Amino acid sequence: MKRLAGHLPGSTTEAKVVIRFARRLSSKLIRGRSRAALRKWPVVAIVCMLALAGPPASVHAQAKEAEKPTVSFYGFLRVDAVWDDSRMQNHQYAMWALPEDAIVGLNDNSHLTIYPRVTRFGIKVASIALSDEITGSGKIEIDFQNAGTESRAGLRMRHAYFEVAYGAFTLLGGQTWQLLSPLYPEVHTDGVLWNAGNLGDRAPQVRLTCAPKTENGNVSIAVSLGATGAVDAMDLDKNGLLDGASSALPNIQTRIGMEQTLYGERPVKAGLWGHYAKEETDKPFAGERGWESWSAGFDLSLPLSSRVAIEGEGWTGSNLSDVRGGIGQNINVLTGCEIDARGGWAQLATKPTDQTQLYIGGSVDDPDDEDVPSYEDVNAATLDATTYTGRTLNWVGFLSARYRPWQPFQIAFEYYHWVTEYKGLETGIDNRVDLHFSYFF
Repeated sequence: MKRLAGHLPGSTTEAKVVIRFARRLSSKLIRGRSRAALRKWPVVAIVCMLALAGPPASVHAQAKEAEKPTVSFYGFLRVDAVWDDSRMQNHQYAMWALPEDAIVGLNDNSHLTIYPRVTRFGIKVASIALSDEITGSGKIEIDFQNAGTESRAGLRMRHAYFEVAYGAFTLLGGQTWQLLSPLYPEVHTDGVLWNAGNLGDRAPQVRLTCAPKTENGNVSIAVSLGATGAVDAMDLDKNGLLDGASSALPNIQTRIGMEQTLYGERPVKAGLWGHYAKEETDKPFAGERGWESWSAGFDLSLPLSSRVAIEGEGWTGSNLSDVRGGIGQNINVLTGCEIDARGGWAQLATKPTDQTQLYIGGSVDDPDDEDVPSYEDVNAATLDATTYTGRTLNWVGFLSARYRPWQPFQIAFEYYHWVTEYKGLETGIDNRVDLHFSYFF
């Protein structure tokens, strides 16, 4: 009894009560002499042990309360009115112009769409101390650009990740922007000129970053292992499995970057990056069962003054649809070969006043003409011409003006001259205007 009582969080009186209860219950069970009664012995033992253990030690002893994370909300309410003088592959989520060719029945088909799908809502979990040297934070962000009807838009997960930091090292897990192509044109908020010169989308990943501080900034090296096929969902053999997942290898991405304040107040940002991934099918597709995807590129943000900067990126690679390159083309459906491409974008970003921002620039995605199928070959294979005829060049010239009469409220005007060339079909040319209004919170 003394040994048991020594472990009790309460008094010995409590222990005596528990022991008397156990004795009475056991005597009743023994007198019953039934198998059913004997089977209750384990239950009796567990009840006694729990009773003797008493309440958790935290009830009897003061423990240091863990720091609770602070959660904040952010986002904006937005409506877009977009007018196109020609047909795009998607008028809200535009990436290339469709061919203006009588063969496919498209020629100067104007279009108007009004939608609030870009409206965004986010939750930030502020950084807290997990220990003396480790901190944690996170983010969840959604919008409404996910199918549904115009009055019943579906939710889309943009970001959902945590970060744990220790000194110069940060571990990230969840979904956020891919490592490659970290900059983006300050236009076309919904599609940021994907498949028209700008690479990189959001995807599930685990990322490790080392970013030691320097006198005027920092240098960084980061490596991520992500899901291949998260963006283009390639499933060439139609077996219900992503071809990237079937390769049993992650999408490996890396970036070496530098951010230094060399003059003025705004830092110079530069980086080199790339990725490598594989895709496999269970059954041969066009005579092939495996493909490689890779890219190599650079990014640069160069401030010319406190209100003017030049920004841009350049890249080359192969089988790039999963990172938003090659004008959405990955594999030649007739030959089974990867489609190579190159491209980039550049913009002049200015802030004439504290309430006004202006951007002007251009972007291009240029697949290898020899890698994509021609209209003649697609037609001979009785495939849909609009879908499968090779896109050989996609370029955009853009102009954007933003004005905030009040800090939370923004009026923006964007103009695009969009040109997409095809292998054997007439070029698609679209003049696109987007007028949108946003209320930030």
